[in-house]
Amino acid sequence: MDSLRRIILMLSISLAATNAIAADAPCNDPCRKPTSWFDFNVFTLKVTFPNSERYALWHGQWDSDTKDIKIIAETSDGSAIRKGNILMIAGRIMATQGTVSEPGYEIDALDGAVLEQQLVLKLLGAALPDGASSIKGSRKIDYSDQKTGIQFATQSAQGFIAPPWRIKGKAKLVAHDVVEYELALTSGVKGKPNNEGREFSANFVGRLSKSVTTRLDDAMSLEGWTLFGVGVQTKKDGNSTIYDYTAAPATEVYKTVADIRKQ
Repeated sequence: MDSLRRIILMLSISLAATNAIAADAPCNDPCRKPTSWFDFNVFTLKVTFPNSERYALWHGQWDSDTKDIKIIAETSDGSAIRKGNILMIAGRIMATQGTVSEPGYEIDALDGAVLEQQLVLKLLGAALPDGASSIKGSRKIDYSDQKTGIQFATQSAQGFIAPPWRIKGKAKLVAHDVVEYELALTSGVKGKPNNEGREFSANFVGRLSKSVTTRLDDAMSLEGWTLFGVGVQTKKDGNSTIYDYTAAPATEVYKTVADIRKQ
């Protein structure tokens, strides 16, 4: 999990809560302001790593108005496979079904999906700054940046792609507001330690689309789901108090999505 979290750590509420105006223009800073690629709110994304059996596969959607997220997750560390469903309801209550993570690391399962999706959108925004409108049929991608890395984060996690980095692949417009892509990312410098930009590579294959019905149904039952409150949690460590933005078992009882919205 550590190596996946190194490239991954950051987005859940960030994707859902991004209300910044999307603009089609190059962004010469690590944060890379959202482009119109962030207007796509339904996605399928598979991440694989060269010479490794590890992978992650997500089918997800988010609603920027309600801060709702829904993700079907399947991940593997090369031996065990974890499968399950993840919800973020109103940006503050997380719900899981299945084995999305080790106990106590539920927020990582959500962050992993959101972070990788955010990274893909930033890569596409860098390579194709004019958005999906610049794609006519299929378009080859070969883009690199020698000086500026890519920073991405949620309230609970963060990640960074060290320069120099390069993406190669293609993007295809298969229907109106539906894009399929294949990207191979390489970054960093061989021989450097992790904190100084070690060499890294990953492959991304996915599909992007748009929907106006990504809000979770208020009548949806939460029976059979495990609920977590998401926010700043505190715990004592000797004479000190540690503050951490993470997920903790919910203390309230919620029977439906509407019960959460009411509060």
